[in-house]
Amino acid sequence: MRKKKIYCPVNGWDCPYYKNNECGMENPYKDCDDFYGSYGDDYKLSDFYTDEKRTVFE
Repeated sequence: MRKKKIYCPVNGWDCPYYKNNECGMENPYKDCDDFYGSYGDDYKLSDFYTDEKRTVFE
């Protein structure tokens, strides 16, 4: 589960996972071409996960 907000790098207003500048995908690095295209292999998604239960937009 995510422990920190992950912001959308392209402000995808028409994306169903976009809300208040935040990406609602559980794993945007893997599931979003724009996200991976912006961050490439330099992004450490492990810094954003924990076992704690939460909803995506908390």
